[in-house]
Amino acid sequence: INVTIARVAKTALPKAIYGHQLLFTTIKGELNSRPTRSTLATVSYKLSLVDNLTSNIRLIENVSNERFFISECDIISAIDISVQTMDRGECALIDSDTRHCYGDIGCLDKEIPPNSSNNSYRMIIELELHDWQSPSDVQKLSINERLYWGDKKRQMGNFHYRRQDYLTSLQCYNGAIRFLDTDMNPILISFNENQKSLLNDAFIQVENNVAQVNLLLKKYDACLNAVENVLKHDSKNVKALFRQGKAFFQLGLYDKAIQPLKLFLQIQRESSNSNADKEKVNEMILICENKLANYKKNEKEIYQRMFKPKTNKPQTNNTNQIDNTNNSWWPYIALGSAVFATLAIVTFIKHRKTS
Repeated sequence: INVTIARVAKTALPKAIYGHQLLFTTIKGELNSRPTRSTLATVSYKLSLVDNLTSNIRLIENVSNERFFISECDIISAIDISVQTMDRGECALIDSDTRHCYGDIGCLDKEIPPNSSNNSYRMIIELELHDWQSPSDVQKLSINERLYWGDKKRQMGNFHYRRQDYLTSLQCYNGAIRFLDTDMNPILISFNENQKSLLNDAFIQVENNVAQVNLLLKKYDACLNAVENVLKHDSKNVKALFRQGKAFFQLGLYDKAIQPLKLFLQIQRESSNSNADKEKVNEMILICENKLANYKKNEKEIYQRMFKPKTNKPQTNNTNQIDNTNNSWWPYIALGSAVFATLAIVTFIKHRKTS
Protein backbone atom coordinates (compact mmCIF):
# COMPACT_ATOMS: atom_id res chain seq x y z
CA ILE A 1 0.00 0.00 0.00
CA ASN A 2 2.95 2.35 0.62
CA VAL A 3 4.07 1.95 -2.99
CA THR A 4 0.64 2.86 -4.34
CA ILE A 5 0.34 5.96 -2.16
CA ALA A 6 3.79 7.18 -3.16
CA ARG A 7 3.07 6.65 -6.86
CA VAL A 8 -0.20 8.58 -6.76
CA ALA A 9 1.23 11.42 -4.70
CA LYS A 10 4.24 11.88 -6.97
CA THR A 11 2.25 13.20 -9.92
CA ALA A 12 -0.63 14.68 -7.94
CA LEU A 13 -1.90 18.24 -7.68
CA PRO A 14 -2.71 19.45 -4.14
CA LYS A 15 -6.20 20.43 -3.03
CA ALA A 16 -7.57 21.34 0.36
CA ILE A 17 -11.07 20.89 1.75
CA TYR A 18 -12.09 22.35 5.11
CA GLY A 19 -8.57 23.67 5.73
CA HIS A 20 -6.36 20.90 7.08
CA GLN A 21 -9.23 18.68 8.18
CA LEU A 22 -9.52 16.89 4.85
CA LEU A 23 -6.59 17.05 2.41
CA PHE A 24 -6.08 15.22 -0.86
CA THR A 25 -4.02 15.32 -4.02
CA THR A 26 -5.31 14.29 -7.43
CA ILE A 27 -4.50 13.01 -10.89
CA LYS A 28 -6.52 15.02 -13.38
CA GLY A 29 -9.62 13.68 -15.05
CA GLU A 30 -11.99 15.03 -17.70
CA LEU A 31 -12.28 18.80 -17.27
CA ASN A 32 -15.54 20.39 -16.15
CA SER A 33 -17.24 17.09 -15.44
CA ARG A 34 -17.90 17.32 -11.72
CA PRO A 35 -21.02 15.60 -10.34
CA THR A 36 -23.78 17.43 -8.49
CA ARG A 37 -25.89 16.55 -5.47
CA SER A 38 -28.12 13.47 -5.73
CA THR A 39 -26.42 12.22 -8.89
CA LEU A 40 -25.38 8.57 -9.02
CA ALA A 41 -21.60 8.16 -8.78
CA THR A 42 -19.44 5.08 -9.43
CA VAL A 43 -16.11 4.90 -7.59
CA SER A 44 -13.36 2.51 -6.55
CA TYR A 45 -11.35 3.09 -3.39
CA LYS A 46 -8.87 1.69 -0.89
CA LEU A 47 -9.33 2.69 2.73
CA SER A 48 -6.32 2.44 5.05
CA LEU A 49 -5.70 3.29 8.69
CA VAL A 50 -2.54 5.24 9.58
CA ASP A 51 -1.30 5.06 13.17
CA ASN A 52 -0.26 8.60 14.17
CA LEU A 53 2.21 7.26 16.75
CA THR A 54 4.00 4.61 14.68
CA SER A 55 3.05 5.70 11.11
CA ASN A 56 2.08 2.10 10.38
CA ILE A 57 -0.49 1.69 7.61
CA ARG A 58 -3.14 -1.05 7.65
CA LEU A 59 -5.51 -1.74 4.76
CA ILE A 60 -9.12 -1.74 5.94
CA GLU A 61 -11.01 -2.42 2.72
CA ASN A 62 -10.59 -2.42 -1.05
CA VAL A 63 -13.84 -1.69 -2.90
CA SER A 64 -14.41 -1.64 -6.67
CA ASN A 65 -17.23 -0.01 -8.65
CA GLU A 66 -19.23 1.15 -5.67
CA ARG A 67 -22.35 3.13 -6.63
CA PHE A 68 -23.92 5.73 -4.36
CA PHE A 69 -26.08 8.84 -4.48
CA ILE A 70 -24.04 11.94 -3.69
CA SER A 71 -24.93 13.86 -0.50
CA GLU A 72 -27.43 11.22 0.64
CA CYS A 73 -25.31 9.57 3.38
CA ASP A 74 -24.78 6.43 1.30
CA ILE A 75 -21.02 6.38 2.01
CA ILE A 76 -18.52 7.88 4.48
CA SER A 77 -18.42 11.66 4.24
CA ALA A 78 -14.70 11.82 3.31
CA ILE A 79 -15.53 10.13 0.00
CA ASP A 80 -18.90 11.86 -0.39
CA ILE A 81 -17.37 15.34 0.01
CA SER A 82 -14.28 14.66 -2.09
CA VAL A 83 -16.18 13.27 -5.08
CA GLN A 84 -18.04 16.56 -5.46
CA THR A 85 -14.73 18.31 -6.26
CA MET A 86 -13.53 15.65 -8.73
CA ASP A 87 -13.97 15.16 -12.48
CA ARG A 88 -14.68 11.93 -14.33
CA GLY A 89 -11.62 9.69 -14.38
CA GLU A 90 -9.88 11.68 -11.65
CA CYS A 91 -7.86 9.90 -8.94
CA ALA A 92 -7.39 11.30 -5.45
CA LEU A 93 -5.35 10.57 -2.38
CA ILE A 94 -7.35 11.67 0.64
CA ASP A 95 -5.74 12.27 4.03
CA SER A 96 -8.72 12.46 6.35
CA ASP A 97 -9.26 12.88 10.05
CA THR A 98 -11.58 10.43 11.79
CA ARG A 99 -14.48 12.90 11.84
CA HIS A 100 -15.06 12.44 8.11
CA CYS A 101 -14.78 8.65 8.26
CA TYR A 102 -15.98 6.63 11.25
CA GLY A 103 -15.65 9.18 14.03
CA ASP A 104 -13.91 8.75 17.35
CA ILE A 105 -15.91 5.62 18.16
CA GLY A 106 -14.43 3.71 15.21
CA CYS A 107 -16.14 0.74 13.58
CA LEU A 108 -15.85 -2.73 15.08
CA ASP A 109 -17.23 -4.40 11.94
CA LYS A 110 -14.23 -3.11 10.00
CA GLU A 111 -11.79 -3.53 12.90
CA ILE A 112 -11.34 0.23 13.23
CA PRO A 113 -10.67 0.98 16.92
CA PRO A 114 -11.93 4.01 18.87
CA ASN A 115 -9.72 7.06 18.44
CA SER A 116 -8.06 8.37 21.61
CA SER A 117 -4.88 10.10 22.78
CA ASN A 118 -3.33 6.68 23.37
CA ASN A 119 -4.59 5.27 20.09
CA SER A 120 -4.57 8.13 17.60
CA TYR A 121 -4.93 7.53 13.89
CA ARG A 122 -6.15 9.03 10.63
CA MET A 123 -7.48 7.53 7.40
CA ILE A 124 -5.87 7.44 3.94
CA ILE A 125 -8.20 6.85 0.99
CA GLU A 126 -7.14 6.18 -2.59
CA LEU A 127 -10.17 7.20 -4.61
CA GLU A 128 -11.06 7.07 -8.29
CA LEU A 129 -14.24 8.56 -9.75
CA HIS A 130 -15.13 6.38 -12.72
CA ASP A 131 -18.36 8.03 -13.76
CA TRP A 132 -21.54 9.67 -12.61
CA GLN A 133 -25.02 10.10 -14.08
CA SER A 134 -28.32 11.74 -13.35
CA PRO A 135 -30.62 9.42 -11.42
CA SER A 136 -33.29 7.49 -13.30
CA ASP A 137 -36.99 8.05 -12.69
CA VAL A 138 -37.79 5.84 -9.70
CA GLN A 139 -41.18 4.94 -11.16
CA LYS A 140 -39.48 3.39 -14.20
CA LEU A 141 -36.91 1.34 -12.30
CA SER A 142 -37.26 -2.42 -12.16
CA ILE A 143 -38.59 -3.93 -8.94
CA ASN A 144 -35.19 -5.49 -8.27
CA GLU A 145 -33.47 -2.09 -8.60
CA ARG A 146 -35.96 -0.49 -6.25
CA LEU A 147 -35.44 -3.30 -3.75
CA TYR A 148 -31.65 -2.98 -4.10
CA TRP A 149 -31.54 0.75 -3.39
CA GLY A 150 -34.18 0.52 -0.68
CA ASP A 151 -32.19 -2.17 1.12
CA LYS A 152 -28.85 -0.40 0.65
CA LYS A 153 -30.17 2.79 2.19
CA ARG A 154 -31.93 0.83 4.97
CA GLN A 155 -28.65 -0.84 5.89
CA MET A 156 -26.88 2.52 6.03
CA GLY A 157 -29.71 3.77 8.25
CA ASN A 158 -29.21 0.77 10.54
CA PHE A 159 -25.46 1.48 10.64
CA HIS A 160 -26.01 5.06 11.82
CA TYR A 161 -28.79 3.95 14.19
CA ARG A 162 -26.43 1.55 15.98
CA ARG A 163 -24.01 4.45 16.37
CA GLN A 164 -26.87 6.52 17.86
CA ASP A 165 -26.63 9.03 15.02
CA TYR A 166 -30.40 9.18 14.73
CA LEU A 167 -30.72 12.18 12.41
CA THR A 168 -28.45 10.60 9.81
CA SER A 169 -30.20 7.24 10.15
CA LEU A 170 -33.53 8.99 9.58
CA GLN A 171 -32.16 10.60 6.42
CA CYS A 172 -31.10 7.17 5.14
CA TYR A 173 -34.47 5.59 5.95
CA ASN A 174 -36.33 8.39 4.20
CA GLY A 175 -34.08 7.85 1.19
CA ALA A 176 -35.09 4.18 1.20
CA ILE A 177 -38.77 5.11 1.35
CA ARG A 178 -38.37 6.96 -1.95
CA PHE A 179 -37.70 3.63 -3.69
CA LEU A 180 -40.12 1.46 -1.70
CA ASP A 181 -43.26 3.59 -1.36
CA THR A 182 -45.56 2.81 -4.30
CA ASP A 183 -47.94 5.61 -3.29
CA MET A 184 -45.14 8.16 -3.55
CA ASN A 185 -43.66 6.58 -6.68
CA PRO A 186 -46.12 4.26 -8.44
CA ILE A 187 -44.74 1.36 -10.48
CA LEU A 188 -44.92 2.26 -14.18
CA ILE A 189 -43.47 -1.00 -15.51
CA SER A 190 -44.92 -4.50 -15.70
CA PHE A 191 -44.69 -6.49 -12.46
CA ASN A 192 -46.28 -9.46 -10.73
CA GLU A 193 -47.98 -9.56 -7.34
CA ASN A 194 -45.11 -11.40 -5.71
CA GLN A 195 -42.75 -8.54 -6.63
CA LYS A 196 -45.27 -6.00 -5.32
CA SER A 197 -45.51 -7.98 -2.08
CA LEU A 198 -41.72 -7.94 -1.65
CA LEU A 199 -41.73 -4.17 -2.16
CA ASN A 200 -44.51 -3.71 0.42
CA ASP A 201 -42.70 -5.90 2.96
CA ALA A 202 -39.53 -3.84 2.56
CA PHE A 203 -41.56 -0.62 2.83
CA ILE A 204 -43.18 -1.78 6.09
CA GLN A 205 -39.79 -2.67 7.54
CA VAL A 206 -38.31 0.75 6.78
CA GLU A 207 -41.38 2.72 7.91
CA ASN A 208 -41.25 0.89 11.24
CA ASN A 209 -37.63 2.02 11.54
CA VAL A 210 -38.70 5.59 10.74
CA ALA A 211 -41.30 5.38 13.52
CA GLN A 212 -38.74 4.10 16.02
CA VAL A 213 -36.21 6.84 15.26
CA ASN A 214 -38.88 9.54 15.54
CA LEU A 215 -39.90 8.11 18.92
CA LEU A 216 -36.32 8.44 20.13
CA LEU A 217 -36.16 11.99 18.76
CA LYS A 218 -39.51 12.78 20.48
CA LYS A 219 -41.08 13.64 17.13
CA TYR A 220 -44.34 11.94 18.01
CA ASP A 221 -46.48 13.29 15.16
CA ALA A 222 -43.92 12.06 12.61
CA CYS A 223 -43.90 8.69 14.38
CA LEU A 224 -47.69 8.47 14.13
CA ASN A 225 -47.55 9.29 10.43
CA ALA A 226 -45.05 6.45 9.87
CA VAL A 227 -47.08 3.85 11.79
CA GLU A 228 -50.23 4.86 9.92
CA ASN A 229 -48.41 4.03 6.69
CA VAL A 230 -47.51 0.63 8.12
CA LEU A 231 -51.00 -0.15 9.43
CA LYS A 232 -52.53 0.64 6.04
CA HIS A 233 -50.68 -2.41 4.70
CA ASP A 234 -50.66 -4.54 7.86
CA SER A 235 -53.31 -3.64 10.43
CA LYS A 236 -51.93 -6.11 12.99
CA ASN A 237 -48.27 -5.21 12.80
CA VAL A 238 -47.19 -5.44 16.44
CA LYS A 239 -44.24 -3.06 16.12
CA ALA A 240 -46.43 -0.38 14.58
CA LEU A 241 -49.18 -0.86 17.18
CA PHE A 242 -46.71 -0.62 20.04
CA ARG A 243 -45.12 2.55 18.65
CA GLN A 244 -48.50 4.09 17.88
CA GLY A 245 -49.67 3.48 21.43
CA LYS A 246 -46.45 4.82 22.88
CA ALA A 247 -46.58 7.98 20.73
CA PHE A 248 -50.18 8.69 21.80
CA PHE A 249 -49.14 8.01 25.41
CA GLN A 250 -46.26 10.49 25.23
CA LEU A 251 -48.59 13.10 23.70
CA GLY A 252 -50.99 12.65 26.62
CA LEU A 253 -53.73 11.26 24.34
CA TYR A 254 -54.52 8.43 26.72
CA ASP A 255 -57.91 7.57 25.23
CA LYS A 256 -56.28 7.00 21.83
CA ALA A 257 -53.33 5.09 23.29
CA ILE A 258 -55.38 2.32 24.90
CA GLN A 259 -56.80 0.74 21.73
CA PRO A 260 -53.50 -0.01 19.89
CA LEU A 261 -51.84 -1.11 23.15
CA LYS A 262 -54.63 -3.58 23.95
CA LEU A 263 -54.60 -4.88 20.38
CA PHE A 264 -50.84 -5.34 20.70
CA LEU A 265 -51.33 -7.49 23.82
CA GLN A 266 -54.10 -9.50 22.18
CA ILE A 267 -51.94 -10.34 19.16
CA GLN A 268 -49.00 -11.20 21.38
CA ARG A 269 -51.14 -13.58 23.44
CA GLU A 270 -52.46 -15.27 20.31
CA SER A 271 -48.98 -15.69 18.87
CA SER A 272 -47.59 -16.92 22.23
CA ASN A 273 -44.35 -15.09 21.54
CA SER A 274 -42.51 -13.81 24.57
CA ASN A 275 -41.99 -10.10 24.35
CA ALA A 276 -40.24 -7.81 26.81
CA ASP A 277 -42.57 -4.98 25.80
CA LYS A 278 -45.63 -6.70 27.30
CA GLU A 279 -44.83 -5.48 30.80
CA LYS A 280 -44.30 -1.94 29.53
CA VAL A 281 -47.59 -2.06 27.63
CA ASN A 282 -49.55 -3.29 30.66
CA GLU A 283 -48.04 -0.48 32.72
CA MET A 284 -48.93 2.12 30.08
CA ILE A 285 -52.50 0.84 29.83
CA LEU A 286 -52.89 1.04 33.63
CA ILE A 287 -51.58 4.61 33.65
CA CYS A 288 -53.91 5.54 30.78
CA GLU A 289 -56.95 4.10 32.56
CA ASN A 290 -56.06 5.87 35.83
CA LYS A 291 -55.50 9.17 34.03
CA LEU A 292 -58.82 8.87 32.20
CA ALA A 293 -60.66 7.90 35.42
CA ASN A 294 -59.24 10.93 37.25
CA TYR A 295 -60.09 13.13 34.30
CA LYS A 296 -63.70 11.95 34.27
CA LYS A 297 -63.96 12.39 38.03
CA ASN A 298 -62.65 15.96 37.85
CA GLU A 299 -64.88 16.69 34.88
CA LYS A 300 -67.93 15.44 36.80
CA GLU A 301 -67.09 17.64 39.80
CA ILE A 302 -66.71 20.67 37.56
CA TYR A 303 -70.09 20.06 35.91
CA GLN A 304 -71.72 19.59 39.31
CA ARG A 305 -70.42 22.94 40.49
CA MET A 306 -71.50 24.62 37.27
CA PHE A 307 -75.08 23.31 37.34
CA LYS A 308 -75.66 23.05 41.12
CA PRO A 309 -79.19 24.38 42.15
CA LYS A 310 -79.32 27.76 43.93
CA THR A 311 -79.69 27.67 47.75
CA ASN A 312 -82.09 29.78 49.98
CA LYS A 313 -79.28 32.06 51.02
CA PRO A 314 -79.75 34.53 48.18
CA GLN A 315 -83.51 34.70 48.99
CA THR A 316 -82.69 35.57 52.64
CA ASN A 317 -80.48 38.34 51.42
CA ASN A 318 -83.32 39.68 49.28
CA THR A 319 -85.68 39.58 52.28
CA ASN A 320 -83.15 41.42 54.39
CA GLN A 321 -82.80 43.98 51.65
CA ILE A 322 -86.59 44.48 51.63
CA ASP A 323 -86.67 44.70 55.44
CA ASN A 324 -83.80 47.11 55.47
CA THR A 325 -85.58 49.17 52.86
CA ASN A 326 -88.74 49.32 55.02
CA ASN A 327 -86.75 50.12 58.15
CA SER A 328 -85.20 53.08 56.45
CA TRP A 329 -88.63 54.91 56.46
CA TRP A 330 -89.11 54.92 60.28
CA PRO A 331 -86.89 57.97 61.04
CA TYR A 332 -88.89 60.03 58.59
CA ILE A 333 -92.20 58.96 60.16
CA ALA A 334 -90.93 59.78 63.68
CA LEU A 335 -89.70 63.17 62.57
CA GLY A 336 -93.02 63.95 60.91
CA SER A 337 -94.91 63.00 64.07
CA ALA A 338 -92.73 65.27 66.19
CA VAL A 339 -93.29 68.19 63.85
CA PHE A 340 -97.05 67.56 63.88
CA ALA A 341 -97.11 67.45 67.71
CA THR A 342 -95.15 70.71 67.96
CA LEU A 343 -97.56 72.47 65.62
CA ALA A 344 -100.51 71.20 67.66
CA ILE A 345 -99.05 72.55 70.93
CA VAL A 346 -98.27 75.94 69.38
CA THR A 347 -101.81 76.20 68.01
CA PHE A 348 -103.30 75.24 71.39
CA ILE A 349 -101.30 77.92 73.27
CA LYS A 350 -102.15 80.55 70.70
CA HIS A 351 -105.84 79.70 70.87
CA ARG A 352 -105.77 79.90 74.69
CA LYS A 353 -104.28 83.38 74.69
CA THR A 354 -106.86 84.72 72.32
CA SER A 355 -109.68 83.33 74.33
